[in-house]
Amino acid sequence: MSILLRPWAACDLESISRYANNPNIANNLRDTFPHPYTQEDARWFLSYAQRSDPKREWLLAIDLGGTAIGSISATFHRDIRPVSAEIGYWLGEPYWNQGIASTAISQICQRILSQTDVQRIFAEVLVENTASRHALEHCGFQLERVQERSIYKGGQYLDSCTYQLLRQWAESFPDYIIPTRLNSQNPPAL
Repeated sequence: MSILLRPWAACDLESISRYANNPNIANNLRDTFPHPYTQEDARWFLSYAQRSDPKREWLLAIDLGGTAIGSISATFHRDIRPVSAEIGYWLGEPYWNQGIASTAISQICQRILSQTDVQRIFAEVLVENTASRHALEHCGFQLERVQERSIYKGGQYLDSCTYQLLRQWAESFPDYIIPTRLNSQNPPAL
Protein backbone atom coordinates (compact mmCIF):
# COMPACT_ATOMS: atom_id res chain seq x y z
CA MET A 1 0.00 0.00 0.00
CA SER A 2 1.67 3.20 -1.19
CA ILE A 3 0.20 6.39 0.25
CA LEU A 4 1.12 9.68 -1.37
CA LEU A 5 0.36 13.19 -0.13
CA ARG A 6 -0.10 15.47 -3.11
CA PRO A 7 -1.79 18.74 -4.09
CA TRP A 8 -5.49 18.59 -4.85
CA ALA A 9 -6.42 18.62 -8.54
CA ALA A 10 -9.63 19.22 -10.50
CA CYS A 11 -9.76 15.49 -11.34
CA ASP A 12 -10.39 14.79 -7.62
CA LEU A 13 -13.91 16.24 -7.74
CA GLU A 14 -15.68 12.90 -7.96
CA SER A 15 -13.68 11.12 -5.27
CA ILE A 16 -13.85 13.97 -2.77
CA SER A 17 -17.60 14.24 -3.31
CA ARG A 18 -18.04 10.50 -2.81
CA TYR A 19 -15.87 10.04 0.28
CA ALA A 20 -16.54 13.35 2.06
CA ASN A 21 -20.33 12.98 1.88
CA ASN A 22 -20.49 10.84 5.00
CA PRO A 23 -21.97 11.78 8.40
CA ASN A 24 -19.44 9.53 10.14
CA ILE A 25 -16.71 11.83 8.84
CA ALA A 26 -18.56 15.13 9.35
CA ASN A 27 -19.46 14.20 12.94
CA ASN A 28 -15.77 14.15 13.85
CA LEU A 29 -14.77 17.40 12.14
CA ARG A 30 -15.40 21.09 12.62
CA ASP A 31 -18.69 22.48 11.41
CA THR A 32 -16.94 24.17 8.49
CA PHE A 33 -16.93 20.68 6.98
CA PRO A 34 -20.47 20.44 5.58
CA HIS A 35 -22.88 17.55 5.58
CA PRO A 36 -24.29 16.65 3.18
CA TYR A 37 -21.11 17.27 1.20
CA THR A 38 -22.16 18.14 -2.34
CA GLN A 39 -20.23 18.43 -5.58
CA GLU A 40 -20.55 22.21 -5.18
CA ASP A 41 -18.82 21.92 -1.79
CA ALA A 42 -16.10 19.84 -3.44
CA ARG A 43 -15.66 22.43 -6.23
CA TRP A 44 -15.34 25.22 -3.67
CA PHE A 45 -12.80 23.25 -1.61
CA LEU A 46 -10.69 22.29 -4.64
CA SER A 47 -10.61 25.90 -5.77
CA TYR A 48 -9.65 27.05 -2.27
CA ALA A 49 -6.95 24.39 -1.95
CA GLN A 50 -5.40 25.31 -5.28
CA ARG A 51 -5.07 28.99 -4.36
CA SER A 52 -4.09 28.57 -0.70
CA ASP A 53 -0.91 30.26 0.54
CA PRO A 54 1.68 27.56 1.35
CA LYS A 55 3.24 29.88 3.95
CA ARG A 56 -0.04 29.69 5.89
CA GLU A 57 -1.40 26.22 5.16
CA TRP A 58 -0.84 23.05 3.22
CA LEU A 59 -3.95 21.30 1.92
CA LEU A 60 -3.09 17.89 0.52
CA ALA A 61 -4.94 14.91 -0.88
CA ILE A 62 -4.26 11.50 0.62
CA ASP A 63 -3.74 9.47 -2.54
CA LEU A 64 -3.94 5.70 -2.86
CA GLY A 65 -3.31 4.28 -6.30
CA GLY A 66 -4.08 7.57 -8.07
CA THR A 67 -7.34 8.21 -6.20
CA ALA A 68 -7.84 10.86 -3.53
CA ILE A 69 -9.28 8.99 -0.54
CA GLY A 70 -9.01 11.72 2.07
CA SER A 71 -7.45 15.01 3.04
CA ILE A 72 -4.71 16.20 5.38
CA SER A 73 -3.69 19.73 6.18
CA ALA A 74 -1.17 21.75 8.14
CA THR A 75 -2.03 25.25 9.29
CA PHE A 76 0.97 27.34 10.29
CA HIS A 77 0.33 29.69 13.19
CA ARG A 78 1.45 33.30 13.28
CA ASP A 79 1.73 36.07 15.87
CA ILE A 80 3.19 34.72 19.13
CA ARG A 81 3.08 31.09 17.99
CA PRO A 82 4.99 31.14 14.70
CA VAL A 83 6.66 27.81 15.42
CA SER A 84 3.43 25.81 15.81
CA ALA A 85 1.44 23.99 13.17
CA GLU A 86 -1.95 22.35 13.53
CA ILE A 87 -2.75 19.29 11.47
CA GLY A 88 -6.20 18.06 10.53
CA TYR A 89 -7.31 15.15 8.42
CA TRP A 90 -10.14 12.92 7.29
CA LEU A 91 -10.18 9.64 5.45
CA GLY A 92 -12.89 7.95 3.39
CA GLU A 93 -14.63 5.36 5.57
CA PRO A 94 -13.77 2.35 3.34
CA TYR A 95 -10.10 3.06 4.23
CA TRP A 96 -10.44 3.24 8.01
CA ASN A 97 -8.46 0.92 10.29
CA GLN A 98 -5.81 0.08 7.69
CA GLY A 99 -2.96 2.29 8.95
CA ILE A 100 -3.52 4.85 6.20
CA ALA A 101 -4.25 7.75 8.57
CA SER A 102 -1.08 6.99 10.56
CA THR A 103 0.94 6.88 7.36
CA ALA A 104 -0.47 10.23 6.19
CA ILE A 105 0.12 11.82 9.61
CA SER A 106 3.71 10.55 9.63
CA GLN A 107 4.32 11.86 6.10
CA ILE A 108 2.99 15.34 6.78
CA CYS A 109 4.96 15.57 10.02
CA GLN A 110 8.11 14.56 8.13
CA ARG A 111 7.46 17.34 5.63
CA ILE A 112 6.72 19.94 8.29
CA LEU A 113 9.84 19.15 10.29
CA SER A 114 12.14 18.88 7.27
CA GLN A 115 10.85 21.97 5.40
CA THR A 116 10.00 24.46 8.16
CA ASP A 117 11.23 25.68 11.52
CA VAL A 118 8.10 24.47 13.30
CA GLN A 119 8.85 23.19 16.81
CA ARG A 120 5.40 21.91 17.79
CA ILE A 121 2.80 20.06 15.71
CA PHE A 122 -0.60 19.55 17.28
CA ALA A 123 -4.05 18.19 16.53
CA GLU A 124 -7.37 18.58 18.30
CA VAL A 125 -9.75 15.61 18.23
CA LEU A 126 -12.94 14.62 19.95
CA VAL A 127 -12.34 12.42 22.99
CA GLU A 128 -14.71 9.80 21.58
CA ASN A 129 -12.79 9.59 18.28
CA THR A 130 -10.54 6.79 19.52
CA ALA A 131 -9.34 5.77 16.05
CA SER A 132 -7.95 9.24 15.39
CA ARG A 133 -6.41 9.38 18.85
CA HIS A 134 -4.70 6.04 18.27
CA ALA A 135 -3.40 7.19 14.87
CA LEU A 136 -1.79 10.24 16.49
CA GLU A 137 -0.33 8.18 19.34
CA HIS A 138 1.06 5.69 16.79
CA CYS A 139 2.94 8.61 15.20
CA GLY A 140 4.54 9.74 18.45
CA PHE A 141 2.03 12.39 19.49
CA GLN A 142 1.39 12.71 23.20
CA LEU A 143 -1.79 13.80 24.91
CA GLU A 144 -1.32 17.38 26.01
CA ARG A 145 -4.73 18.06 27.55
CA VAL A 146 -8.39 17.13 27.66
CA GLN A 147 -10.87 20.00 27.44
CA GLU A 148 -14.22 19.17 28.94
CA ARG A 149 -17.34 20.40 27.14
CA SER A 150 -15.16 22.44 24.79
CA ILE A 151 -17.05 21.57 21.60
CA TYR A 152 -20.70 22.22 20.80
CA LYS A 153 -21.74 19.97 17.92
CA GLY A 154 -25.01 18.33 16.98
CA GLY A 155 -26.84 19.96 19.86
CA GLN A 156 -24.55 18.58 22.55
CA TYR A 157 -21.41 19.54 24.43
CA LEU A 158 -18.46 17.26 23.75
CA ASP A 159 -15.00 16.87 25.22
CA SER A 160 -11.94 17.32 23.03
CA CYS A 161 -8.29 16.60 23.48
CA THR A 162 -5.13 18.12 22.10
CA TYR A 163 -2.21 15.96 21.05
CA GLN A 164 1.24 17.35 20.33
CA LEU A 165 4.50 16.27 18.75
CA LEU A 166 7.57 18.35 19.55
CA ARG A 167 10.53 18.58 17.20
CA GLN A 168 12.88 17.44 19.99
CA TRP A 169 10.85 14.24 20.41
CA ALA A 170 10.86 13.54 16.68
CA GLU A 171 14.62 14.08 16.55
CA SER A 172 15.05 11.29 19.06
CA PHE A 173 13.32 8.82 16.69
CA PRO A 174 15.54 8.81 13.57
CA ASP A 175 13.51 6.06 11.92
CA TYR A 176 10.35 8.14 12.21
CA ILE A 177 11.39 11.50 10.80
CA ILE A 178 13.60 11.92 7.76
CA PRO A 179 16.47 13.98 9.22
CA THR A 180 17.19 16.11 6.14
CA ARG A 181 16.93 19.40 7.96
CA LEU A 182 16.23 18.58 11.56
CA ASN A 183 19.66 19.44 12.91
CA SER A 184 20.23 22.49 10.71
CA GLN A 185 21.83 25.46 12.45
CA ASN A 186 19.82 28.07 10.50
CA PRO A 187 16.46 26.67 9.45
CA PRO A 188 14.56 28.79 6.94
CA ALA A 189 11.66 30.82 8.23
CA LEU A 190 8.10 30.01 7.22
